[in-house]
Amino acid sequence: MTKLWAFAWLALASCGSSESPRLSSVEPAAVTSLVASPVALHGEALDVVVAIDLDHDTAPVVDRGWKVAVGATTVDATWRDRTQIDLTIPAGLAAGTYDVTATSPAGATLVLHDALTISAEPIGLLLSIEDAPDGTGHPVTADLVAGDSLEAYATVRDRTGAFVGDVAAEWSTTAAIGTLAPAASAVQLHAEKVGTAHLVAHHAGAMLDAESGDVVVRAATPIAIEIVDDPTTGSIIGNRSGLTTDGDGGLIAHAASVDAFGNFVATVPVAWSLTGVTASLPPTDTTMVAIDFATPGTGVLTATHPTLGAAATGTLDVVAGRAAQLAVTPPSLSISADAMPVAFAATAKDADGNATTNLGTLTWSIASGPITALDPLTGMLTPAHAGSGAIHVVSSHGAAATSGSIDIVAGAPVALAIAPTSLAVTADDPPTVFTATATDADGNPTAPGTVTWTIDAGAITSLEASGVLNPQHAGTGAIRASVPGATATAAVTIAPGHAAAFDVTPASVDLVEGGLPVMFTATATDADGNATTDTGTLVWSATGPIAAITQAGMFTPMTPGDGTVRVASSYGSTGSTGAVRVLRRAALAASLAVDAQVGRGAQPTATLTVTNTGEVAAATVTPCALTVGAGASIAAAPPATPSTLAPGETTTYAWTLATSQNGSVQLSGCVTGSDTATSAAVISNTATASFAIVDPADFAATLALPDPLSRGADFTVTMRVTNIGAIGATGVSPSALVATGTGTAMVISSPSASESIAPGASVTFSWTYRATARGTLQLTGSVSDGAISKNAISNTASIVEVAVVDASVFADGTTTGYLASHGGMLYVGPNKTGSTVMTFSADGTTQQSATFAFAKDTIGNKTSNPASPLTSLGAIGCSHDTVSCGPDNEELNGAIDAVTFGGTDWLTAWNGTTKGTAYLYMTPDTDAVLDFRYVDLTSTLASGTTTGISALAGVGSSLYIGLSGKTTSSATLIALTTTPVAPGLDATSTNAINMRLDRLPGWTSIDDPEGVDAIGNSGGIVYLANKNAWVRATTISPQPIPAICGTCFPDWTTITPTATAYTARASRAVLGAVRMDARDRAVPQIVTFGGNLFVARNTTVGPQLWTCNPTFNRCSSSDWRLVAPNSTGDALLTQFNDASLTSITMLVATPSLLYVGFDSAAGVRVFRSTNAAAAVRADFEGLDGCSAAQHPATCGGFGGNGFGDPNNTRIFDAKVVGSRVWMTVGDGTVPAGLVMVP
Repeated sequence: MTKLWAFAWLALASCGSSESPRLSSVEPAAVTSLVASPVALHGEALDVVVAIDLDHDTAPVVDRGWKVAVGATTVDATWRDRTQIDLTIPAGLAAGTYDVTATSPAGATLVLHDALTISAEPIGLLLSIEDAPDGTGHPVTADLVAGDSLEAYATVRDRTGAFVGDVAAEWSTTAAIGTLAPAASAVQLHAEKVGTAHLVAHHAGAMLDAESGDVVVRAATPIAIEIVDDPTTGSIIGNRSGLTTDGDGGLIAHAASVDAFGNFVATVPVAWSLTGVTASLPPTDTTMVAIDFATPGTGVLTATHPTLGAAATGTLDVVAGRAAQLAVTPPSLSISADAMPVAFAATAKDADGNATTNLGTLTWSIASGPITALDPLTGMLTPAHAGSGAIHVVSSHGAAATSGSIDIVAGAPVALAIAPTSLAVTADDPPTVFTATATDADGNPTAPGTVTWTIDAGAITSLEASGVLNPQHAGTGAIRASVPGATATAAVTIAPGHAAAFDVTPASVDLVEGGLPVMFTATATDADGNATTDTGTLVWSATGPIAAITQAGMFTPMTPGDGTVRVASSYGSTGSTGAVRVLRRAALAASLAVDAQVGRGAQPTATLTVTNTGEVAAATVTPCALTVGAGASIAAAPPATPSTLAPGETTTYAWTLATSQNGSVQLSGCVTGSDTATSAAVISNTATASFAIVDPADFAATLALPDPLSRGADFTVTMRVTNIGAIGATGVSPSALVATGTGTAMVISSPSASESIAPGASVTFSWTYRATARGTLQLTGSVSDGAISKNAISNTASIVEVAVVDASVFADGTTTGYLASHGGMLYVGPNKTGSTVMTFSADGTTQQSATFAFAKDTIGNKTSNPASPLTSLGAIGCSHDTVSCGPDNEELNGAIDAVTFGGTDWLTAWNGTTKGTAYLYMTPDTDAVLDFRYVDLTSTLASGTTTGISALAGVGSSLYIGLSGKTTSSATLIALTTTPVAPGLDATSTNAINMRLDRLPGWTSIDDPEGVDAIGNSGGIVYLANKNAWVRATTISPQPIPAICGTCFPDWTTITPTATAYTARASRAVLGAVRMDARDRAVPQIVTFGGNLFVARNTTVGPQLWTCNPTFNRCSSSDWRLVAPNSTGDALLTQFNDASLTSITMLVATPSLLYVGFDSAAGVRVFRSTNAAAAVRADFEGLDGCSAAQHPATCGGFGGNGFGDPNNTRIFDAKVVGSRVWMTVGDGTVPAGLVMVP
């Protein structure tokens, strides 16, 4: 059969509970891991399961099987009741905090998080102090002698007494019986002091404490003695104070034996001795002594034992005993009643006759006489009543004393009395004598001494030093008598006397004719200057015709003018005013002004000028209505605000008029106002004026701008305005300009003021623009004077970077050309026959040719060409002794340049020859035929050493000429100091000085050619360079280098760069050349820019650009640095990362820009910079302002590569004229072209 079971949760006290079980805590919440530990798990509704067999009458089955785990470890659990389960936590669990999980018989799981902490410390165990380790010992008790040692251990046992382990502990004792030496779980006690104590151990981790049994320490064998005040306590007598010579102020001492630790053993008889003070001591050895000191002082008591040695007390301070005799100090006294209180004192001796300060309590009293007052407690006497007496003092110890004579005399005055006590007199009364008597602070009469008399209040003078008052100043006051410490006053009243002088008021005054009367008054003073009302009978009068005055002083102004007012008294005194003026009343004078002639439609201004000609201000000054004749009307009138005009002041009123028809126009006007003094109305005269209306002004305007314009440069735009009308124009100003075209420009500045233009006259308005982008540009604008406006349109200009001025300068196809700026023109040439140059205006707009004419040198080294006329500088392939060669049969390619020398601008020309002579040709001419003068340099040179001139420059007062040739002495620098006079100059060593640079180390070499490549100037210092060296002068007037220098300092020095970029690359030199073009020179050009020096250099592998920042215009070898080196390719070259730039052939500077140019088979390249300290490629710009650092990838050369012509692969020459840069370009086979940077 099937069994039926019923299950139910059964509470301990009830059935059918519906509560849910829960856990609340574990107690204790922390246990040790060292042993198994019992804990209680608390909660609610921790019920059991009861099973009842319904088929049989059997007892219910109760399931109490709760399962409990600590962390992951199941522990023994015993159900106690529905609120507690007993657990046993096994030993050995890891230290930490655990969750406690309980599973009920019914399968419910309960978790109590972080409920139990397992510690490695002996929490909940017992700590004991035992005499052996490892659980083998017993609780500690001990009986020790000082000097013994005791070892003890901190032992942990469980609640049953089972040994758990020895643990480290903190050790102490309950009494100071010795010292402790802890070591791990043990401690060693070294017994030292007699006594009983317990050892104490404390375990901080488990908060366990233990205490031992009694540990008794007893004294050891005595080894010394000590002096003590009590043999039972053994207190050693050290330093002791408070001892006296009184019978009850002595000392009792005992001699005691002690062991090595100072512990008392027993009293012993000793011999006693005392030093420093005196007292009676026992004659034989005793264990105790009672000392009665006889004298004060500092002493020491010594005890001596025959075997244990001696001992001594500390310092014994003994003071004198109680007072037995007294004496008063001071014993007698004489003092003023004004003196400060005097403190009497008593001195004393004790019973042994020692001076003592133990006076006891003193009581003071007056023994005799009227003297007062005496403080009985302090003996302080305050002198008051004059007289003689004595004082007495008594001590609480019984001693007493009386002073000698005490005398008090009267003090200084502190109070005065004046006689008479008050006084009333007049200023005319005779002097009065005052006297004073004095008393001291206690009321005792006393001599006043010298009395000082002063005025205490009021101006009642004068008072004499003897107290005599002479009445002068009227008033009420007081006089004061003073002595040191006392003062008194007496009231004094002094009345004024009769009038002796008068002041008339007003003292001076300005009145207006016909104005209101003015009252004059007189104030009087007596003979002492006191104001008085005793004036007597007064009589008034006035001088001059200005007015009438009554005897009451009433003054009526009548006639303009100056005068005075006078008053006279019957006492004979008088008074007068200062100046009394009667002023003219306000008067207004008007005048009217207008331009004599205006244009019809203009708005002239009519100005009414008004002046107050009176001597009184005019108020409410207002203009009358202006009357205007036919042909004009009022467009704007002045404000009708009244104004005030001071005497002599002027003001103006302005009307704006409208003009409508030609003719003469009449104007009239006036002003009205009022007199500020009399309020009378004032009206001016009627002012008139006239003007003519004529035809208005008219304008003609033209607007112009330069052409071409340089991209990035500023340029000026002008508008010329001419007045073509019959009348002058005012307020003429232009409008803003409007730009059209493909280029762009920005306004930098505009005209700031309007202009006036007379008939037939012109003015020019100017703008500054900056060209910002290439293309065409045209400007339009207008000009107006407010009535008439005229438009103007400019020419169309091109904004370019480089403009081609002439694609083929010479009609004969000349393929090269040099440039020179001379006489305000640009010269290009010579042509291929050496006979012509082309001239261009500074802006390139006009062009013409000029021919040559050379004078023959017939003196000394004569020019060798006999042909005539000499019109050619010579050319390659010319036939000697014909007009096709130069004056000295020069037969190479000639060159031109321009210099300033001797205060004159010169056009220079030269050519080379194979015979070794050297002529320079110079002319100041600027016409169509250039008449050249010769300079024969042959005599300054070694015969046959030169092929001609290679460089020249005017620096200071000299013209420096560089020559070239094929020998080591060919690189010659000549300083020419004399200008040629027609027909020429045969130079000598006195005016053409060879600087002998061949004597400078490194200047020459054995290589062909030798020459001076370039000459520069920095602040008057000459710089020059060739393929071998760079050199400069050390002074502005250098002298030749001497043959033997010794210790001298030559005027020339080598400045060749020492930088690796220089020394690692060899300078270029074209062997066998008879003429060095820019690309053939090691140094084509030297320029200064922004205070820095720049040098172009060609090496055998490519170009370089160098710079230095000279100190005092002087560069040194170490100052040079390479500018804009490549970042790809050869990093020691300046090619802007473009290997096709084979030669640097251009280096020029304007005031604001540095230009550098290169030859290239792909077209010449030019870059420029505004930075005088340029260092890297990004400091330069190319086409349209692009960064040269992007060349060649995205940035072309300035003006475009080859300036837009692929034939322009070479730059032959470059010069700056003003702010423009000019270049001759080509490839050496096609006709040379001329280009310009505007």
